Amino acid sequence: MQDVPRSEQEIDVALLDSLGALIVLMDRQGRIVHINRACERLTGYSRGQVQGCNPLGLLIPEGEGADFEQALARLQAGEIPLVHETVWLLRDGRRRIIQWTSTVLPASEDTLACFISTGFDLTEQRVAERALRESEEKARQQELQLLQANKMTTLGILVAGVVHEINNPNNLMLLNASLLAEAWRDVQRLLDAHWRAEGDFLLGGLPYSEMRETVPLLLADMYDGAQRIRRIVDSLRDFSRPSSAPTEETYRPNDCVLRVQTLLRHLIAQRTSRFELDLAADLPPLRGDARKVEQVLINLMVNALEALPEPSRWVRVATRWDAAAGEVELSVQDAGVGIPPEHLERVFEPFFTTKQAQGGTGLGLAIAHGLVQGEGGRIELESILGQGTLVRVRLPVAVRAANGADLS
Repeated sequence: MQDVPRSEQEIDVALLDSLGALIVLMDRQGRIVHINRACERLTGYSRGQVQGCNPLGLLIPEGEGADFEQALARLQAGEIPLVHETVWLLRDGRRRIIQWTSTVLPASEDTLACFISTGFDLTEQRVAERALRESEEKARQQELQLLQANKMTTLGILVAGVVHEINNPNNLMLLNASLLAEAWRDVQRLLDAHWRAEGDFLLGGLPYSEMRETVPLLLADMYDGAQRIRRIVDSLRDFSRPSSAPTEETYRPNDCVLRVQTLLRHLIAQRTSRFELDLAADLPPLRGDARKVEQVLINLMVNALEALPEPSRWVRVATRWDAAAGEVELSVQDAGVGIPPEHLERVFEPFFTTKQAQGGTGLGLAIAHGLVQGEGGRIELESILGQGTLVRVRLPVAVRAANGADLS
């Protein structure tokens, strides 16, 4: 058999032109031998303009050739009939999605067999399918938003109840610890006199000489522990308190960081042995809603902690005053797993998450982004896969005097 392609004389052109389907004949190398009238009408090219051309250079747009090349390779390997889709670029610049059924046109005695593909334009169908998927996804996102809002409302109610239940016994502990410390000071004078007169004796199963030093420390630890519980409870209450109207108050950014550190102390201890604070001393106070800033920090710090593959990796929270820009910068940086480059543009989208298997909702960064914008600031994110992530929150300071006082 000679290496001779088929010619139009060997093809029943009238028959192919009478068909409403798209018909393309290609040689073994993927070059176009013939197209029918339906193809001419769709593409805007005559058969003479496309004969001998590779579709990759004319009919298939840049970046869309992989499907065609894969289909051609499968046909050349004898995988027939083959159903596949390609994107076609028409002469007027429009794109169409074509579904092809390809097989081999049998050879005559002096010609090679070539491929014949019958196609149908599925663009409108695919557009409708995509619109349906987007509509379903939008409905699913709205449902998730409602569920999340309901969960947050329920959480607020639960936290308010827990705060109340914890505060009552904790206040009693604080009061009792203070009373016991005063009582011990009074009793210690009597016990010291007895000790000096009669020598050492047992108190609570231990020598008094030891207990007189230990008891004040125990009482101080009790009082400090109760105070710590109070601070945690106050942080929970502030975090769960609904904000129905914009809050305008003067607050210190470093105080926000310290309150969030207290709130997340247990998670920090679980996730890393290297939690670092670098708080600038020259920060001006800010005007706005401190609770919103704290919620942003909570979301960013939880993300950073959860990104650590092992406790030996670090998380660093820092504050900085950028006098030139008139902004306070709060940054959360981790040495975690990082974010793939292809996901960086979507990290602030609601419900976009790479942690769905771990229960991620994709709301943390989206909420943080919205809250920062609401405070007149901006949020920036940098990440290197396998090395970690840095998030900067920049909040504006309207006016700052030379001595550092807030004049806003």
